[in-house]
Amino acid sequence: MAFVLKHQTVAEFMQRFWLLTRDLFNAGSGQTGAQRRTYMTEYARHIWWIAKRIQAGDITNTQARNSYNAAFGKSLTAAQWTTLVDTRFKPARDRYQAMLDEGALE
Repeated sequence: MAFVLKHQTVAEFMQRFWLLTRDLFNAGSGQTGAQRRTYMTEYARHIWWIAKRIQAGDITNTQARNSYNAAFGKSLTAAQWTTLVDTRFKPARDRYQAMLDEGALE
């Protein structure tokens, strides 16, 4: 299914996406037990979703990096972005995919 936006550009959507993703991570980091799992599972779902959109060609890797930079006031290069993706985002995405594969999510 194509990624279609009616009332915002991809850049506007992606900036909002990254801010919400950051808020989920920060909220989960301040919790323990079930509350932490809930926030961190939702964070991982966001990372999984964006990876799927990049894989489907709905969003380019460059668009994801540029919107991340805009949302966080960063200026990551392509190499730095790849490191971030490989060390932070891929593990979260893989954990979420494993939960889906195991039927651990409703």
